[in-house]
Amino acid sequence: MSRFGLGPVFVWEWRRVSRQWWIYAGRSVLVGGLLAGLGAVWWVLTSRRDVSALTAMAKVGEGFFEVIVLAMLAMVLLAAPAATAGSFGMDQARGHISLMLITEATALDIVLGALAARLLTVLGGVVCLVPVLALTSHLGGIPPLALVEPAAVTAGSAVLGCTLALVLSIGARRFHEVLVATHVLLAGWVLGYPILMMIRMTTVGRLIPGSWTLWLREVNPFWLAMAPVLWPGSSPAGAVWAFLGGTLVLSGTLVALGAWRLRPAALSDQRPAHKPFGSRVVTSWGPGSMLDAYPVFWRECRLQQPSRWIGLLWGLYVAGAVLFTALAVGECAVRGVKRTDWAAPFNGFQSAVGLLLLSLITPASLAEERARGSLEVLLSTPLSSRSLVLGKWLAHYRVVPGLALLPGLVAAAHAVPSGRWLGVPLVMGTVLATGAAVTSLGIALATWVPRLDRALTLSAAASVFVTVAWVPLVFLLCQDNKALGMGLASASPLFGVGLFTSAIAGTSPASGTSLAGWSLFWLLIFGGIALVLLGATLASFDACLGRISNGAAARDLGRLRSTSSSTSNPS
Repeated sequence: MSRFGLGPVFVWEWRRVSRQWWIYAGRSVLVGGLLAGLGAVWWVLTSRRDVSALTAMAKVGEGFFEVIVLAMLAMVLLAAPAATAGSFGMDQARGHISLMLITEATALDIVLGALAARLLTVLGGVVCLVPVLALTSHLGGIPPLALVEPAAVTAGSAVLGCTLALVLSIGARRFHEVLVATHVLLAGWVLGYPILMMIRMTTVGRLIPGSWTLWLREVNPFWLAMAPVLWPGSSPAGAVWAFLGGTLVLSGTLVALGAWRLRPAALSDQRPAHKPFGSRVVTSWGPGSMLDAYPVFWRECRLQQPSRWIGLLWGLYVAGAVLFTALAVGECAVRGVKRTDWAAPFNGFQSAVGLLLLSLITPASLAEERARGSLEVLLSTPLSSRSLVLGKWLAHYRVVPGLALLPGLVAAAHAVPSGRWLGVPLVMGTVLATGAAVTSLGIALATWVPRLDRALTLSAAASVFVTVAWVPLVFLLCQDNKALGMGLASASPLFGVGLFTSAIAGTSPASGTSLAGWSLFWLLIFGGIALVLLGATLASFDACLGRISNGAAARDLGRLRSTSSSTSNPS
């Protein structure tokens, strides 16, 4: 039977997704927050210059343009994969994919229909931001073509991000692993240009041809979207449309690959169970058994280990971090601190990437068990809610000391010639405190938010805001006080760890004493946030998961006994 359109799968998915209220609420919050941010930018910029001049108004328009384009691309690269990362995981586990494959719908209908339905919600959010972007043209300084090209770049990035997450979800059993793999691949795409620029600053990196750097720059979505205004004439004509066409072609190739893999993945129900990556942890510490003393922590470490591809991603991160740390320490020892200016930003970069991975993985353990129903087994045991929460918290936080080790080595290498050894524990303490806050936030969101995709997206969004968006926002609001701006911006691990490392080396524009005070300040702030979130999670855990607390059970048992005694003794 011939038919037109995307098929019945698209119609069913489109109707189901379009009836969810949180999509429209999210768009309203996004546009409202963006308008509030533009109001803050307007107040800051107009209070420092005469807006009666046309050039001043053009500068204000450029500031608006930067804020909106950054918000659009950040939303797409962060939220778009979450819309499709769970497309086939749960349906395949429940057998829905096998049922759809025995109908007249083809594998291409299923993949393309699911992708198109979810992609419409993402593109709808992008369309809501285009009228806000058009407001900047009334202030001058924004060419008309600059209003179209960022929307085209954002649309291409949205299509590619959604398609990549959907294809990776075919055959995957864990939602968070698909989301982590997608975000890592997208981060490698976006950060390829700055990473290669950082590599070229080293002695070994000077052997890399400069054409590679230019090619990575031309495929970077942030560069292409902002180049018409910030760097006019720097990108070749038609680069944006070539980017859009390339993303559509690559997305079409991924859709075909997903349709080819769908049937074999659905028929592989007899495959062996998930095998954890790497060796299992030791099951005893000292004379006592870890299983008896810390059962939830033992279970998380032994039974909830990552799969092979998530272990591979962590392995690539560790290998890259070790390589850069060795280059930084070696060149600092041989060529001196002044020749390793790239080591300080790299130190912040490796800390930020590790914490971003942690923000994606932390909510998954509790949220995924909650979505699949396996958490009910733990809730039915005599284990207290305190032991459940703390066990999961410690199981995820155990990787944070490893994330702080390599930045501490780079800071120690810079402290050898300068003698500023106090900065080394401050750098490591900043990573430890930020990791504690990230872990507590992930556990709290997994407890308070029933939906797995929303919990993971909120955790990643908070991490990206503090790591990336916080820095330009602070510097924009503190243009008259650079010292205050640097101190407030040091809350970001990307900026703060690098700034503290440069202060140890003596190459920072700010004084080492003030930066040490800011480091201690943010260490205490993030430590306090971690404790507050952990305490709030412990207080609300039973209520959010429908578990009767021990105190309530004892009170109910007391009332039952008193009622029984009064019934048996009417006198």
